[in-house]
Amino acid sequence: MLPRVVLPRCYGWFEAELAEGQSFVHWTGPNRRSSRTGTESSNPEWRFEDSRQLKEMSDSRNYVSVLLLEKLGGKLPSGVPLAEGLVKGIYDMYGEIAELGVDHRDIRHSNILAAPQGPTTLPSLPSPFTGRIYTHRMIDIESCEKTNGETWFLTACQASWVEGIVKYLPTGGMVDGEWHRMCMEVYHGH
Repeated sequence: MLPRVVLPRCYGWFEAELAEGQSFVHWTGPNRRSSRTGTESSNPEWRFEDSRQLKEMSDSRNYVSVLLLEKLGGKLPSGVPLAEGLVKGIYDMYGEIAELGVDHRDIRHSNILAAPQGPTTLPSLPSPFTGRIYTHRMIDIESCEKTNGETWFLTACQASWVEGIVKYLPTGGMVDGEWHRMCMEVYHGH
């Protein structure tokens, strides 16, 4: 689904066998208490249920799988006007996946990161649909869904989410967290 165009480059899928009795847990970081569950989470974007499922999966298997993706840059800036070209690029990225019949289902500012740039990075690829080279990538695609919906409909739905980002992010507003969760419940029923 358009790696190196609108998604991060994938370097590979790797698996390693775990020794008998060895357990694998997610990486750690600054702890933060979840407002939804009251539990500690190493990443404010994670849901406690995801961590518990990861632990259950690792306990029931004797291997661990790792998907290695390219390192991306930072999030979209907050509290400053977004450049017109960047705004158009964000709309167009989601239009690209709509062309493939894909509904992202988790559009928020923290899921749009800068594409890698510099002399040591591989170049981005031009879109097969528009020829455009994007400055950002979308992430967090585990909720994506391939649909048989019309391209115009998918583009319009995803554009409405992007509109919330480009409208409120320059004011310092965040289209994330609790607001996003409530919108997901209304839009997708969960």
